[in-house]
Amino acid sequence: MLDKAIIEREMRCAQSLVEFRKTYLAGEHDVESPRFHHEWSEILLHGHSNYAIEGFRESGKDQIVFQANIMHALTYPADYRSYILMVGANKTDMASKMKDITRQWQSPQHDDLRVNVQKIVEDSGDAFEVLYQNGQRVRIETFGKGGAIRGRVWGLKRPDIIILNDIQDPEDMNSDTIPETDWDWFISNIMFMGKSCRIFMIGNNVGARCVIERTIAHAAALNFKTMRVGIAEYLKDDGLNI
Repeated sequence: MLDKAIIEREMRCAQSLVEFRKTYLAGEHDVESPRFHHEWSEILLHGHSNYAIEGFRESGKDQIVFQANIMHALTYPADYRSYILMVGANKTDMASKMKDITRQWQSPQHDDLRVNVQKIVEDSGDAFEVLYQNGQRVRIETFGKGGAIRGRVWGLKRPDIIILNDIQDPEDMNSDTIPETDWDWFISNIMFMGKSCRIFMIGNNVGARCVIERTIAHAAALNFKTMRVGIAEYLKDDGLNI
């Protein structure tokens, strides 16, 4: 019989990316998560809307949205987020990051996160798919900005959520054509897929022509909720007077 404390801990972790990361992934010098990490967790695990979120550099986007979110989805499989697309600035980096995280999840250190796993179906960097003992499956695929996402299916299933994480950088904004090409790709690929799944976009504001700024500017028409997280909010959460 499982100890009551373990059951309560697992219930907290299943309901929160912050609690999950604090319990299983926290580093030696980690500090208490700011309020907006809890908000991101709630949106990712329990939200129903499209979101565009601007977060400053070093705000922990990768820790919560990428690392904790992927490992949480694999640890607590659920039908409503069993097919996830992760999109970054380029395919190579995304595949590498995916491998780093899934290797961590498969390490002996995290054996307790895989108690219900039957087998790893695919582990390629392009995709990671797990079959569980009860027959459930979870599949996570990686893409770079500009990738052919429109029409993606897994068997008969459409993606449950598309997560775009820092898909542009300041150098992109120096081009006359890249911002428009990126926007056209977003509208034709991502927004098309958004007819049947949720979109969660998070990144830095790298200029008025970047995708996230344009999405926020047209949030009502595109059916997005928005959030801006600045360094001042982080410092306030940390108890500092500024």
